[in-house]
Amino acid sequence: MSIKSTGSTVSAAQSSQSLWNSLLGTTPRLLLEDVYRFGEDYICDVSDTLETEILRICEDKLKRARPRVVRKDNGSGKGGPGPTDSALHAEVALGVDTVWETMVQAYELVGDQFEAYSMRNVFSWPEGLNSLVRSDSCGSAL
Repeated sequence: MSIKSTGSTVSAAQSSQSLWNSLLGTTPRLLLEDVYRFGEDYICDVSDTLETEILRICEDKLKRARPRVVRKDNGSGKGGPGPTDSALHAEVALGVDTVWETMVQAYELVGDQFEAYSMRNVFSWPEGLNSLVRSDSCGSAL
């Protein structure tokens, strides 16, 4: 579909993009990409905070438990000290990475659905609206 505008033929998509650019100062796609990146950053921040807090809680519990726990090694090779700090960190990191991957997969799916919905229902002009040109009280075209 093409719209005739000021003597030239412009595609509806290009005309719509230029209208949004004049209204928002950016295109809808770039705006949605910024929203998506904000969500990705938030997921990373949540994962980092989750890992820090889990490690803090585990280390606090281990510190409180270590003086009271006395393990005897009866020659079977069992017993001895509990998990090392590096093993604990590795295990927590692995668990948080698994949670992070699950959240990112879900976010990508929902993000794609949000983008499709937004482009279809939020950032679309009714047919024929692109050919209308209005002026506001200052005389600038919208």
